[in-house]
Amino acid sequence: MPDKAKRSALVLVWAALLVFCPGGLSANGQEVSVTYTFPLEGDRLVRLDFPVIVEFTGPADPEGFSFALFPDPGGWQEKWENGNRRVKLIPSAGFARGARYEARIKSVKEAKEHVFSFFVSGPDSVALIDEAEEKKILTRDGAWIYRMEALFEPEKLPEAYQSSTPIRCGTPVFNRFSRDAGSLGKDTLERLSPYLVRPGEPGSVFEGDGEDAEAGRSFSAGPAEAADRPSGYTYSAKCSRAPITVWSGRKNAAKARRARDLVDSHDMYSRFKSLMGKEPPRDGGSAENRKNPDDRLDIFLVRMDESAGSVCGVCRATSPGKKVSPSVILINNTLEGDLLASTLAHELFHAFQNAHSVFEEKWLSEGTAVWAEDFIGSVWNTEQDYLPTLFAPDRNRMETLTSKDGDQPYGAYLFPFFLTKHAFRSRGIGADAIVGDIWKAAGADGDFQSLGSVNHALEGKFDEYFREFALVTMDLPPFDEIYPKSENLEIRKSGPFTGRSSGCSTSRGNRPWKYPFRPCRRNTFESKTIFLTLPLFASTSPIF
Repeated sequence: MPDKAKRSALVLVWAALLVFCPGGLSANGQEVSVTYTFPLEGDRLVRLDFPVIVEFTGPADPEGFSFALFPDPGGWQEKWENGNRRVKLIPSAGFARGARYEARIKSVKEAKEHVFSFFVSGPDSVALIDEAEEKKILTRDGAWIYRMEALFEPEKLPEAYQSSTPIRCGTPVFNRFSRDAGSLGKDTLERLSPYLVRPGEPGSVFEGDGEDAEAGRSFSAGPAEAADRPSGYTYSAKCSRAPITVWSGRKNAAKARRARDLVDSHDMYSRFKSLMGKEPPRDGGSAENRKNPDDRLDIFLVRMDESAGSVCGVCRATSPGKKVSPSVILINNTLEGDLLASTLAHELFHAFQNAHSVFEEKWLSEGTAVWAEDFIGSVWNTEQDYLPTLFAPDRNRMETLTSKDGDQPYGAYLFPFFLTKHAFRSRGIGADAIVGDIWKAAGADGDFQSLGSVNHALEGKFDEYFREFALVTMDLPPFDEIYPKSENLEIRKSGPFTGRSSGCSTSRGNRPWKYPFRPCRRNTFESKTIFLTLPLFASTSPIF
């Protein structure tokens, strides 16, 4: 072919690449395209300081890259990494809470834009209230009034503390209340009493919800007026295989029977008793339980759909200030199917935790309660929804579990899951006992050091197990029980789990992995310092 013809053909090839390759070209002429973005299309961010992350199939040309975000927070900084295969776009001002953003990316001027949108909900209401208390904007008493409103009456909250981010479980709030109740003023405790009275009792925030879905929820009337109003929750369904009674109004009797049957059919109580070595303390003789002094654990199906967003359930320790306490459980009466079943398991496990220690840190209480969902119903897979919360895609590490602005303590179920499915798998069906051992250690620990209890149950080898846990959660080769040799491993593209390949999917409709234990991990760890560089528990708990 003559040189002129060759040149013409080459021009046509390059033109075709510019037209048909939406990702554009790299600096050396190699075709590249956008292979991954964080956030993904439609994602919701809880943290306000996340950067936007863009990954390419090959080295991109920074000079030909353009990025726009609408609305624009301003002050963008580009940080190119991994041989220009990835760029972090960091807004100096951070995102605005409650804002929806649209991002537009191009790697060369002629290339087609890559467009995606995401929503920034920000921290949940409890986290916002905690922050205000830490900054002395709220007093401790004022913060507790707002926390209870956040759980059950969020429409009453001042706008500054309202959030569209759901409060997953109300149990941690009540565990903290049990610790703080003795330091609150008498007037504050009186204002909080509607949230502490059992559903159906006069003055309860759930006083009238049991019988009539249209019943008013106001509890502003005085005690005398409240006592004259009819109470709901008159229907009871008693479990045959557990000392548990499920209460509801007559209109929810069928749901109460379903809840009872789920507890019985999965033998939840006996399995937890065998695992934990103790039963929840009985409450028949307590002043708190005057209406049903029968020693049975009471579960109430309450209306929380309008009042508490997507709060699924609450387990309340009924003896404030006591390390070991009886419990009462509230379950959102709108739940159905697997979500109802897993929430019953989750909250019932909290009641068994309260037989050992009410005051453990959230990552341990919630992480093991989420693990208990899988322990009781391995096919539900509800626990996998928390996987994305555990990892920080911008910082190449796990999230700090003591942070107050995310759901990472729930995602911490992955560590007990690792222990029972991987580290102790040689024990067979006895592998699950390690979780019970952790809680027995917590019950014996007078200082309530959650990580210390874990280390004790692991015979002082937490650091060894955690190193192995960090390795197998990297989802990067090699997976040979040794640290990777490279200190700059390439981030891998997300995709469905297939055998030993990397990537995962965590959508409700596609639960691709259970075992082997290779969860979603897109990030990089440095070799030999993997454990020391993981601020998993922050400064409030020492790393062993």
